[in-house]
Amino acid sequence: MEFETQTNTLDILSLLEQEESVSLEVLSHTDPLRSVEVYEGTLPLEPISETTKKSLLVRLRQSSIAQAKFTLHYLSISTIVFFTLLTITNWSSYSTVLSAYINPDALKTSGNDILSTLDKSKITVYANEGVDMEMRQEQEDTLKKKLTESNTVIREDRFSPKKLITGAAKLDIDLDIAPYDNRIIIPKIGKNIPLVDVGLNSAFDFDHMENIFMRELEKGIVRYPGTAKPGEKGNAFIFGHSSNYPWMKGEYNSVFVLLDELNFGDEVIVYFNQKKFTYIIKEKKVVKPGNVKVLDRDPEKKELSLMTCWPIGTTINRLIVFAELQETNN
Repeated sequence: MEFETQTNTLDILSLLEQEESVSLEVLSHTDPLRSVEVYEGTLPLEPISETTKKSLLVRLRQSSIAQAKFTLHYLSISTIVFFTLLTITNWSSYSTVLSAYINPDALKTSGNDILSTLDKSKITVYANEGVDMEMRQEQEDTLKKKLTESNTVIREDRFSPKKLITGAAKLDIDLDIAPYDNRIIIPKIGKNIPLVDVGLNSAFDFDHMENIFMRELEKGIVRYPGTAKPGEKGNAFIFGHSSNYPWMKGEYNSVFVLLDELNFGDEVIVYFNQKKFTYIIKEKKVVKPGNVKVLDRDPEKKELSLMTCWPIGTTINRLIVFAELQETNN
């Protein structure tokens, strides 16, 4: 029994010694993370070969070319689609411009027809004008001879034509038959347009002014309320369409499409309140929307301004033509 006890004791002591040696080995083991030294120098890089450089440049060039081609293709398609839609939606206006460009004589003929119509509206009465006195005396002698041969006696009273108009008298009456409604006539572009006068009173609805104008523009061109009336001192500001949406049906959707054709010296005739006013073009400008400073004119002059959206089919700018009063006929 004593021998077994000693043997067991020796075994236990042996195991304890082995365990202690293992623990010492673990404690003496160095942590590899803590043994890393900081390298403060530069790492040597392998040089890039010329082949690699060329390959990278080729790839970059090909990528840039492909992207440029896509961008150009996209812009080209977008531009074509945009102008196609613009032309279709404003075909009425563009066709008028194209027709005037292809056949300017037709536009000139239209203007001449308007002027001819205006001339025919004048009543001119002449008495004994341009008649040669010798011929007139000869006619009188012939008439007297015939009256003598026929024993006819003419008795004149105070209402006889001879009492009213002497032989030397001349009657020259030049009357303009003014249209009943207000109108603007522009012979240069062959236009005879109704002028809508929107009255400015206490009941005028400024909150819905744009809707009022759009409705009135279906009837012609509109004088802006509050501006001078034709023939008065100040600036009579009048505006009209150069184009409109295709679904907006109307006779005056492109009435000012050729306004840009007017130049210095061209004539604008206005019939307003049974009076005729003749204006002469003096100036033409293209301005941004909302630029009201351009309408600050000389209040002592009698002017007329015609405005429309520009370019045709857009609202980017405003084209304004200024004219000055030259003649008034009552």
